[in-house]
Amino acid sequence: MNKMNFLKFTYVLPFLLLTASCGKDFLDVKRDKSQVIPGSIVDYQGVLDNFAIINERATVSLGLVGAAEYHLPDGVLKTWLSNIPYEVNGYLWEKEIFSGYESTDWNNAYQRILYANLALEVMDLKPSASEQNDWNNVAGGASFIRGYTYYQLAQLFCKPYDAQTAAADLGVPIKQERDVEEKVTRNTVEEVYQFIVADLKRAVELLPEKAKSRFRPNKATAATFLVRTLMQMGRYDQALAYATLAFEKENALIDYNTLDLGKLNPFGADYGVTNPELLYYAHINKPGSSYTGYNADASLLALYEPNDLRKKAFFQPIATDGRMEFKGSFSGAYNIFVGVSAGEVYLNYAECLIRNNRAADALPVLNKLRKNRFATFNYNPIQASDYSDLMEYVWKERRRELYFRGLTWEDYRRQNKEGKYTVTLKRNNNDKVYTLEPNDKRWTLPLPDNEIQIRGFIQNER
Repeated sequence: MNKMNFLKFTYVLPFLLLTASCGKDFLDVKRDKSQVIPGSIVDYQGVLDNFAIINERATVSLGLVGAAEYHLPDGVLKTWLSNIPYEVNGYLWEKEIFSGYESTDWNNAYQRILYANLALEVMDLKPSASEQNDWNNVAGGASFIRGYTYYQLAQLFCKPYDAQTAAADLGVPIKQERDVEEKVTRNTVEEVYQFIVADLKRAVELLPEKAKSRFRPNKATAATFLVRTLMQMGRYDQALAYATLAFEKENALIDYNTLDLGKLNPFGADYGVTNPELLYYAHINKPGSSYTGYNADASLLALYEPNDLRKKAFFQPIATDGRMEFKGSFSGAYNIFVGVSAGEVYLNYAECLIRNNRAADALPVLNKLRKNRFATFNYNPIQASDYSDLMEYVWKERRRELYFRGLTWEDYRRQNKEGKYTVTLKRNNNDKVYTLEPNDKRWTLPLPDNEIQIRGFIQNER
């Protein structure tokens, strides 16, 4: 099913139109008797099928600009600053980010949570036997949307999870209703993560193994986000069970030897409909609006071995001096794919095996992915003897495979918290060097200024 046909299933509801205006505080949406509220399972599915809200506004933009996966020329950055200053502040890891501007990451997240909370009212309905699967899909889908959205908020606006301090660390507000009467405060990081885990576990239980569209989540998609969450919490024993589930359900890979690597986008521009590796589709607009000249980080490009076909699939030259820009998004040439793919499923599963002292079992998983990424004529599998710690390979492979997905920022926070493979980021602008050291307070973004002013929330330390 292509995007346009899928969007025919989207219900346009007055209640939802009222929430779509720019500048709306989505923590504070009022009920009104004149608003038309969905009342059937089909109606609630229509809420979740709103592509513009659910699938194309993921909360990863500031993580994407802050992960130093690319660099911009000074002139481009100056133009960007005049149009979207808070993205430039995030790009340079400034102490002040929003400077009076609202956060699209924050607003889009709570708008999506509003939709999920509305759809979760389906749980007040008692389905007939013939409606049970549809009811499960709505309840599971809404739980997934809400859980993964809070997960993305946590990676930007919460400190990295620390079991010793999470019960006291301030997180983000948990909103479970669409009613303004629900008072919200900043919940703790522990409460936020427990809420995410509960939502995603419910989603895994209720969602089908195969969704009707890539724009809807399936069981493996929910399991993958649950794995992300549990890995952030350091609970690799629990994560392994869900990583195994996802791997068993979704493990199809593209052999990159079959791709036309010279094309602008070797993966097509059909929103992943024909991509067998794509589990769940989500995208964001390219940071900086329409600017070009995204120089891929040189240290990242150096990680690709000579016969690794991903370098040609993902990047194209933009200069004669070796600079390259990203072209390999699963969503097409312009938008940035930030959903779930089989490559992540493989790497999550391999990592969880390694973390549970099963490195020997992880090797064939890593090598199957590797074999489908390297030129056939010169493929060599990795051996356990190649690395004193196979996690070193996994961290590098995540950078190579999951480039420009919004995941690198999350991975760096996790690496720095663990302390063995810490990451220091550096950027240059107008002959000034900007640095983000491991565990610097700037790895956690400030809350938007308007939330501090309106609600009196305590601001994150920077």
